[in-house]
Amino acid sequence: MPDTSLFVGRRWIKIAVRRSGFYRLPFSRFKSFAPFNNDTTYATDSLRLYTWAGMPLLPEATYCDSCGYSEVALGVVDDDGRMNHAGDAIYFYALGPSDWADRYDPRLADTLFVNHPYETRNFYYLA
Repeated sequence: MPDTSLFVGRRWIKIAVRRSGFYRLPFSRFKSFAPFNNDTTYATDSLRLYTWAGMPLLPEATYCDSCGYSEVALGVVDDDGRMNHAGDAIYFYALGPSDWADRYDPRLADTLFVNHPYETRNFYYLA
């Protein structure tokens, strides 16, 4: 990847999601991991969450390992703008690896179920 890429030189926390739904992740669960390294002065407005948007199955004909990643809406439970208290947390809505097709792409039929043949988890990346 070129050094102008969003992905180069960053440390990520990989979050595995087994099914669709809202997730709450307390800061105490990830504060010891890189890139945080127990830093309790980390600004909450610097947090970013990414995932492979759309269908969880990668296209075979036009595969690009960084083209499909997009930022995910992220909520923060915090009272002072820093991740430094026991109650601080992030929350987000995540799609699992298998679900109704219209959840991945609204243009698809709501009667089509996508059953991922190779994976039991979908992944989100926190930076």
